[in-house]
Amino acid sequence: MVSNSTIDWSPKYDVAGNQSRLLFPGSGVKVDYNMGVKIEVFRMMLYLSFPVAMFWISNQAEYFEEYVVKRKREICPPDEKLHRKELEEFKERMRNRKEQRLLKQMSMESEE
Repeated sequence: MVSNSTIDWSPKYDVAGNQSRLLFPGSGVKVDYNMGVKIEVFRMMLYLSFPVAMFWISNQAEYFEEYVVKRKREICPPDEKLHRKELEEFKERMRNRKEQRLLKQMSMESEE
């Protein structure tokens, strides 16, 4: 392992006069200060803007309102009185069955 006192962290200049320095000393990977910062800023903007844009689009009700209303009307048609009456009767039968079952359980528990 190399100590920090022996590593040269100072920026270097290439033949064209562009400033760069080794990202990891000994690795040969250079950071170009002229384009590197611009590219990194662009990448960071891209990485941050994509999820934000997807979140914003998915929360726009106008895009999904037509689909949701159509689906809701398929599931629960608004104008069928007979259908609504059948559903109410079914719910009432289920309530009565549940009530009878609970009464039966309570009577069995009280006998014991």
